[in-house]
Amino acid sequence: MGVFFHILSTGGGAGASRITRYIAERDKDLSREGPGSRRLFSEDQDNLSYHRADRILDPDQGQPDKDDLIHFSVMIEEEEFDKLGAEEKEKQARLREAVREAMNGMAAELNVEELTWVAGIHRNSQNPHAHIVMNKAAIERGTGRDKWINRIPKRLLPHKEIQNGQEVIVNGPLGENFLGAIEKQQALYLKSKEKQPQLTPAEKWEILARKHQKGRELRDRPDRTSVSEREPSRGVHSPSTSLDQSQIAASWNPLEQTPDDRLSDFRLALGKRFELEMRLAFAEVWHDRAVRHGEMYRFEVVDQSTGEERKISDLDVRRRAAARATRISEPDHASRTLAIDADLGRHGVTLQQLSEARETKIAALGKDVGSLRGTLSKVDQGIEKRYEMPSDREVIPLLARETLSELQKQAVKLNLPDRVLELERLRVALARQYDAPSRTDDDAETLAAQVNVARADLMARNARLDNFEASIHLTPY
Repeated sequence: MGVFFHILSTGGGAGASRITRYIAERDKDLSREGPGSRRLFSEDQDNLSYHRADRILDPDQGQPDKDDLIHFSVMIEEEEFDKLGAEEKEKQARLREAVREAMNGMAAELNVEELTWVAGIHRNSQNPHAHIVMNKAAIERGTGRDKWINRIPKRLLPHKEIQNGQEVIVNGPLGENFLGAIEKQQALYLKSKEKQPQLTPAEKWEILARKHQKGRELRDRPDRTSVSEREPSRGVHSPSTSLDQSQIAASWNPLEQTPDDRLSDFRLALGKRFELEMRLAFAEVWHDRAVRHGEMYRFEVVDQSTGEERKISDLDVRRRAAARATRISEPDHASRTLAIDADLGRHGVTLQQLSEARETKIAALGKDVGSLRGTLSKVDQGIEKRYEMPSDREVIPLLARETLSELQKQAVKLNLPDRVLELERLRVALARQYDAPSRTDDDAETLAAQVNVARADLMARNARLDNFEASIHLTPY
């Protein structure tokens, strides 16, 4: 196994750096990485926005200068990445830990106490790779003196050497650090697999049911803290193209065997199309809501009222300005308006960052819609070329239980009753085919929770309506 280093930039040129935004947003592969910005990480933090990553690199201003940074990437082969875990989420988590360990090793090789860095994992190419950007400023180990790392010494990097008359690639100390860290994480995964006990068929059934109900988590989600902002990040996922007929059958009934014939292959293609169509419908709703209500979405920006980064929306800033104006200004409308404008003027940077974040989210969601439309069109063309719809029977799409449950949750969250009903009909049909319950215990608990939430929401709406009507006093003629 080898690791591949690529030094992308050692600074040069004045001005604020956009490297963290590049790592978070550039050239995303929707099918592997999902919608929204990639989440970054550091020595001790996960799930960072690029704004917070900039704050780590430059704690004073949150705008690191290009000349203060070194940007490089570390790539491993796909088969080595696959040895880090069973699922994408686990693989990326172990790769993050490997990067952290290797960066500690790099600090030792550079003879500094520690390095200030942030990184992000890219899955948009044939081989997985991590982009790492580090600050050149450090403290020399042992002396406590400031040290400036102008560039990473070549002797530490992978390089070519002549050994026994032949040119070979040598990992170098830094390559060995990354290689050892990755091998350690692979060994940890292998050890965890070996510890798994032998299960009875009944235990396997229970685990499979729970696993499929929870679904495959294909990517790190973006910000989910506010009700208004979290839904766009969760609304779009890529189709479950990796499941074959046997896996889909096992998700409903582990003992079921699905015939490998042309009709089953056609149903698998229809299932892929069905899922894509649903996800496109969800993506269109998320995009529409972001366009119409983006000022209500909360993003992590610098709040000029406190000088700290926090989750806040454009609407929050304007409501706060109005509240302050009401407290300090005269009651007349003109004075209050002037006070609001003055308050907003003092928060120009905050409002600008919110505007940029909002436009970035809208653009990302729009890109998701376009990508899903294009993929759905290609799938339609493939189905038309390869199959002919039987005229004597209804063909039921094949869809894994966990995929169907995840889609139905999204449809409920988006308040799309027609889509919920369509998914429920498919659920009943597939459960009947595989002689399985339409819902697992976890599915049933989720449904009960959804009913309770809907009932509570309806009661709250009715209470608000009653209070409103009670506040209206009709004056008789």
